[in-house]
Amino acid sequence: MRNVYTMRIAIIEDNENEQIFLKHCLERFSQEQKQDFSITICSSGSLFLRKKDFDFDIIFLDIYMDGLTGMETAQYIRKHNNSVLLIFTTTSAEFAVKSFRVRAFDYLVKPYTYV
Repeated sequence: MRNVYTMRIAIIEDNENEQIFLKHCLERFSQEQKQDFSITICSSGSLFLRKKDFDFDIIFLDIYMDGLTGMETAQYIRKHNNSVLLIFTTTSAEFAVKSFRVRAFDYLVKPYTYV
């Protein structure tokens, strides 16, 4: 039996291969946990912010993107949603400490795998 609640998840990532991989991981987890997910993918922080839809349960954010960085995007998101879980995905641990400024839930360093 599926859970009645559909969790809303956003992936903000400029690399299409990373978008596909993360979406695949989330779909696998959804099946294993019998939890429905609605997944929205945006290729940049500015595209995500233009939608003016901040009602997500989890947002995965790449830090290094053209235009707005993931950190800048997260700061704007926090002004509109205090409870969303922010998870940064990036190739460097350089911003791990700074991610706490926006109350990040987690920080994943690429390449990561599904365990």
